[in-house]
Amino acid sequence: MFGLISYIFKIIISIGAGYIIGYNNNEDENSNFQLFTSLTSFLFASFTGILYSLDSGFTIIGLLSIAILYSLLKDVSDYNLLDKYKIIFSAVCGLTIGFGFVFYSIIITLLFSYIANNYDIISDLLLSSKNKNKDDDKNELDLNDEGM
Repeated sequence: MFGLISYIFKIIISIGAGYIIGYNNNEDENSNFQLFTSLTSFLFASFTGILYSLDSGFTIIGLLSIAILYSLLKDVSDYNLLDKYKIIFSAVCGLTIGFGFVFYSIIITLLFSYIANNYDIISDLLLSSKNKNKDDDKNELDLNDEGM
């Protein structure tokens, strides 16, 4: 009975994590992508949870995961690269929840969704610090030339 209750909580958490991963803070894009990532996370968590509780080998879990991921990704050619990464990460999140690592999956889901939704800000920060270092190197070369 306790196994059934924990399985139900895993499924609920996987659907919520899939929804968070698929969330997009742009209000202009109204699509069913959040439903797709929730479904991906749900499928992986449910199949992994069932196979893991039946003590079947990890080979069966791996082969089933590859088959589900292949069937999901062959129909998403109209999505951009970030959306495909979200689908793959939603599948990985479902796998970790199915194996029972719920809290690790929640923390990693929050980190990934923050990085994915603020990617432009993070990339601008990294590029500006890189350009600043190049300018500093040029200034040091100019000072060394003046000393001669």
